[in-house]
Amino acid sequence: MKGQVKDARSGALLNGVTVRIEGTSNSATVQSGFFTLRIQALGDETLVYERDGYITLKKRVSISGNVNSGGAADVSMSPAMRNDEWRAVLKWGSSPRDLDTYAEWGSKKVYYGAKSQGGGGNSPRGVLEQDVTSGHGPETLYFSNLGSCTGACDIKYTIKDGSKKMLSLGEAEVTLFTGTKVAGSWKIKDCPSSVSSGGSLWHVFTLDAKTNKVKWACSSAGLIQTSYLNHTTELNSTNPTLPIPEKHKLPRNIRR
Repeated sequence: MKGQVKDARSGALLNGVTVRIEGTSNSATVQSGFFTLRIQALGDETLVYERDGYITLKKRVSISGNVNSGGAADVSMSPAMRNDEWRAVLKWGSSPRDLDTYAEWGSKKVYYGAKSQGGGGNSPRGVLEQDVTSGHGPETLYFSNLGSCTGACDIKYTIKDGSKKMLSLGEAEVTLFTGTKVAGSWKIKDCPSSVSSGGSLWHVFTLDAKTNKVKWACSSAGLIQTSYLNHTTELNSTNPTLPIPEKHKLPRNIRR
């Protein structure tokens, strides 16, 4: 199994990540952004990606033969954040070359034509950190200052496809991070009912900027986990945003 690991915030290749098969001692260290693991048997395995300062990520992979870079083992990892910060990361295959990320709340809209909106006072802020136009991703949207919003507080996160072939994009996947945890991961193939506009628009989730929680998601089947610093546990999908206990909260000087 070969894979590639990137920094979700910058899109750069990430080094020093430990990748292991859960429940085994089989592991590899990412060098120059890539890793290789020898697989002992075919079937489903859970890969765990860990690096200091980053949110631990788990990914379930079905193995039926060799897995190459550019495939199922590729991930983008988010740096740890504060509890009122979120990062949504979109990845897909080589086709189409361009998918577009949008976030809208009230009169604010973050997309490739307006990459930063909001902020200040009780206003949520959205920043399109990475706008990828050559396939694969990651295309990354960062949110901050959630939890004290007044007024228009529902942030709708959508993906647009100009080729109107959204439902055929089996590799398209969005992973949502917040604080020191993964809030969820949604694949287009699990969300056909949330695709509209003739196959050009995928509504993935809605954040409530007043309560600092996921208000709606296109599927409850996504991976839900939480990581309190070095401690990782599985969460019930009906409660993906449990508050972080005070003793586990990051210092306020840990930012993006």
